[in-house]
Amino acid sequence: AGVFLLLRTMPIWEVSVVARVCIGLVGLTTAILTTVIGHVQSNIKGRIGYASVAQVGLMFVELALGLDTLVLVHFVGNASLRCYQLLVSPSVVAYILRLQSSATEKAKPGPDHSLEGRLFPKLRSTLYVCATQEFFMELIVNRVFLEIPQWTARHIMAENSTILNVWSRSFVLNLTLVALVSWATGDPRAAVPFIAGMVVSYAVGVLGILALPKELRQQSLDHMEGLASRYSLSARLVFLSFLGMSGFPITPAFWGADILLAQCMQLGLPVALVFSGTFFLKGIVLARTFTRLYLGPSTAS
Repeated sequence: AGVFLLLRTMPIWEVSVVARVCIGLVGLTTAILTTVIGHVQSNIKGRIGYASVAQVGLMFVELALGLDTLVLVHFVGNASLRCYQLLVSPSVVAYILRLQSSATEKAKPGPDHSLEGRLFPKLRSTLYVCATQEFFMELIVNRVFLEIPQWTARHIMAENSTILNVWSRSFVLNLTLVALVSWATGDPRAAVPFIAGMVVSYAVGVLGILALPKELRQQSLDHMEGLASRYSLSARLVFLSFLGMSGFPITPAFWGADILLAQCMQLGLPVALVFSGTFFLKGIVLARTFTRLYLGPSTAS
């Protein structure tokens, strides 16, 4: 699906050298790593799966080079081949097991006369260990894409604290990002739609939060409360506020975020990634906060 979507959206990103280089590097890295990992798989379906991923990496490289027709042929050919291999793999395994059971003597491994075996005797062992651990990609993904966002959500956005604290911190974080982008670009007018949408959405959310009793407003958000059935007006107002502050396409904040993102692209890709990543993470935190307070079974006695 990723290759097909990139192929369909190629007119959008093919003019960007940075995008093509990134796609090519991701594809090349994927092809190399999955080829090595596939060689140490203990089951045939695992080898087929990693071989297919390696071909997808090569397709990314072809896309980066602008070979769209070759990518389409490669795409269809790889899909057909992998389907055939998955269908016949049980028969192949059974045939190999019959050959192994009928053999009278087992072949003994001979000395390693390969070039890498003579020049780098420890390289093969190191690659084998890394490949069996899938080059520790799961650990890297957990650290980068899970632990860092979780730390940001807990310590900067105050997740699991009171709902008013979460809403206020998200609002201040939005204003801080907008102020930095406007100062860097020198065009504060572009931030007006975003700020207007955020102010209105935050005000609606505060009204909904203040409609709750004081003890519920000061309660930590570490479990489901199910308050929507008892405080339906508050739940509706906070839900509308969540949609507005997360940039749902019914408020001016959505169009304002699009304008600001275009300005961030003028400042550079890292700035755009920080802005979009923070905006995306903020939406997740607001959704989790609303879910914990208002959804779930009612705790009324």
